[in-house]
Amino acid sequence: TVVLGGAAAASAALVSDGTVQAMDIAALVLALVGGLTMWHFFTTGVVRRLRALEGDATRIEGAAPVVDPAGRDEIGRLAARLEEAAGQVRRHIAERDRAREELTDILTDSPVVALRYDVAARRFSYASPNIERLLGITAETAMTDTAAVVERFHPDDEQQLRVALVEGRGGPGDRLSIMLRVRRDPSADEWFEVEAAYLVERDGGGVPRTVSSYLVDVSERHAAQRSAEERRSMLESIFHASPDTIVVRDAAARVVLTSAALADLVDVPPPVAPDRLIEEAYRYGRLRRQDVAALDEMLRRVRAGEPDLPPVVTTGRAGQGGDSYRTFETRARPILDHGGRVIGTVTVSRDITERMKLERSLRRATVAAERASEAKSQFLSRMSHELRTPLNAILGFAQLLQLEDLPADQASSVDQIERAGHHLLSLINEVLDIARIEAGQLTVSPASVRVGDVLGEVTALLAPVAESAAVTMLVDRDGTWDEWVRADRQRLLQVLLNLGSNAVKYNEAGGTVSFRTTAVAGGRMRFSVQDTGPGIPLEQQDLLFLPFSRLGAERSGVEGTGVGLALSKQLVELMGGAIGVESAAGYGSTFWVELQTGAPAPVGEEVLPVAPEAERPVAPGRVAIAAGAPGDDDEDAGDRSSLVVLQVEDDASNAALVSLVLARRPEVRLLSADDARVGLELARRHRPHLLLLDLHLPDLPGDQMLYRVKATPELADTEVVVLSADATPDRIRRMLDLGAEGYLTKPVDVEALLELVDDLLQRRAASPG
Repeated sequence: TVVLGGAAAASAALVSDGTVQAMDIAALVLALVGGLTMWHFFTTGVVRRLRALEGDATRIEGAAPVVDPAGRDEIGRLAARLEEAAGQVRRHIAERDRAREELTDILTDSPVVALRYDVAARRFSYASPNIERLLGITAETAMTDTAAVVERFHPDDEQQLRVALVEGRGGPGDRLSIMLRVRRDPSADEWFEVEAAYLVERDGGGVPRTVSSYLVDVSERHAAQRSAEERRSMLESIFHASPDTIVVRDAAARVVLTSAALADLVDVPPPVAPDRLIEEAYRYGRLRRQDVAALDEMLRRVRAGEPDLPPVVTTGRAGQGGDSYRTFETRARPILDHGGRVIGTVTVSRDITERMKLERSLRRATVAAERASEAKSQFLSRMSHELRTPLNAILGFAQLLQLEDLPADQASSVDQIERAGHHLLSLINEVLDIARIEAGQLTVSPASVRVGDVLGEVTALLAPVAESAAVTMLVDRDGTWDEWVRADRQRLLQVLLNLGSNAVKYNEAGGTVSFRTTAVAGGRMRFSVQDTGPGIPLEQQDLLFLPFSRLGAERSGVEGTGVGLALSKQLVELMGGAIGVESAAGYGSTFWVELQTGAPAPVGEEVLPVAPEAERPVAPGRVAIAAGAPGDDDEDAGDRSSLVVLQVEDDASNAALVSLVLARRPEVRLLSADDARVGLELARRHRPHLLLLDLHLPDLPGDQMLYRVKATPELADTEVVVLSADATPDRIRRMLDLGAEGYLTKPVDVEALLELVDDLLQRRAASPG
């Protein structure tokens, strides 16, 4: 502009002067052209920089970096400011984006779903990204498809919500809390609960403009609350239905809860405060001072945190009237918080009045049972003695007569006496065995028993019986012959002998008896005894194992007692086995016994064990005697081949029998006494080599006399053999434990008694000196 103004002034001066020189014109032209050129370059640069600034402004809007224009004039400084503004814009945008991402993450992880509804546009203008987890739709779907949101709500709840929002509650800024049912799948009928909070924004006229809602899934919380309420209700029902008296106290020992049983106990009508119930219980219970002190001490220790304290038993009056006293057993435990701190106590008092009465009754019954058992034991011992004593004379004298050379008719009569006596003795033994089993006094000693050994012994013992009855006996020796079973060998032998003898006795001439063993299920071995006899009708088989039930065989002429099968059944069951029969009329019978199989006996163990002395049945007339050094002779003993025997026996017939038996040995000098006092005097005077001692003496029990004999130094070498009708295992064991060298049962076996005396004579004769 300045240049153009200077050119115009020069032209006017030349014209006014009227002198235009060529030089001046040329200079003028050059000046004009130069001015025009300078003006062009100036305007072009300004325009270019202005356009650059315009581009920078556009880039700033897009948060892009600007170009730093050259120059330090106003335009350059403006460009620098623009660059600085652009950097701030970029930083703010970055912070905004980070905040948006963090907010999105928070909203996504948040259990609260946020929605904003534009009432005028009738659509959701905002939905938090976690809506999909609650309603099963994305936030974009919720904002574009309002129906997709609405159909997730239960129709009844949706209508209730519409009414509440339309009616409004309190004007602008209305807030509404409501429980709604929603579902994730609109086609499903599975609803869950959400807790919804709504905020209604209205315009100045009160018309709703936007509705903001916040939804939280509370289905699990409500389910847990309902479950907790149900458990609480159940526990309360149990608490109050319990017949025990339950009292809950806080840390300060104040009563906060009592069960209904306490109110019933003190007979106080409801409602009554818990602490007053306790006061009434102490007031009307008439508890002794020591009982109250014991309860207080237990509570003090429980409050101190002791968890396991012994119960306190108290007795007090029940109710507020009468003299009905009850006994209670009270237990207490501390109530702990999550940190293990005692925050209260609970005591449970149980009425044990009836239990105490029952325990007293049981104690009385136990004492009575023990007395009855002892009385039964004494009865069995006495019966054994009383029944065997007369049989001792019958069988003993019959055996003596059999040793004589009698005429044929007299020998036949003696045989009948002897056979009848043994039959009666067998009956007595079996009846006493059954009585001992029922009294719990007969036990068994199971051990490993080889099948073949037992069957071999059974068949060997029965072979003469079968031969005399013209019955063939067969044994099936299959692979089970070398198997083992768990049994008391002596009792198993007794059972199989009984079954085998029955099979022979009730068979027919020319018939057979078969013994067989087979392995059966459950790890058991079955012993079978099969006969070819007449068989047993099915309707009679249930009576087989009853005592004294012979099913008409008593009219057949076959000897029997009717208790053998009953005894066998009880013995087999004592050994943990089973017994049974398979039979039909006209087809014979098969009796079987099943026992548990066992492992072979260890190396060094007795392969065929027998029962201990206390449990092993003693055969009539048999004696167990230990060999011992003979005693020194006294002045009455004679030479070493003689034997002094002292018999202490109060029964005259038994004493006479022993005297007649020993009379067959002229080397024996027999001394007799009918009571313990005389027997002890004779023993001290004559120092016998053998003392035959009866247990039931009129003045002193036999075990007491045995003790005195063994305690007398000059009688230390006297061998004592009990000769008694008391054949109970307990009695035998006791006498052997007290020092008796042997136990000989009545009826005495004459041959066994003679063998005993002969053995002592041989030992005295062989003794040096």
